[in-house]
Amino acid sequence: MMAHVLVVDDDDDVRLAIRLALEDEGYTVLEARTGREALCILRATRQPLVALVDQVMPTMTGLALLRLISLNGDLARRHAFALVTASPSVVTAEVAALAPMIGAGLLAKPFQLDDLFAVVARAAQRLEAGDPEA
Repeated sequence: MMAHVLVVDDDDDVRLAIRLALEDEGYTVLEARTGREALCILRATRQPLVALVDQVMPTMTGLALLRLISLNGDLARRHAFALVTASPSVVTAEVAALAPMIGAGLLAKPFQLDDLFAVVARAAQRLEAGDPEA
């Protein structure tokens, strides 16, 4: 069974493009415009999700969302995460610090669809294996 993916991005066009690409590959896709909305979805669903979290969002950045999730062991274990950023070198150290807790991956913008699919597939494998660090 294909993983369910949560796309978290404040840009409607980016969310739509990612959703359509993933749906074409057979994924079920949910969307959130803000970190707070994403947190509500992650808490409410029992379905394990691969969350693609944009770094630059108003109110709550992607890293702030991942920090909050890292404090909640249940959320960190139940879901898999990847941070989407145009500045991977700026956030790499903090992502590396969070990775042992939540298995966060990194997807650098601009990305090719094959890169997107690879990140989602790796995160889905971590969910299936029950190991956020696998």
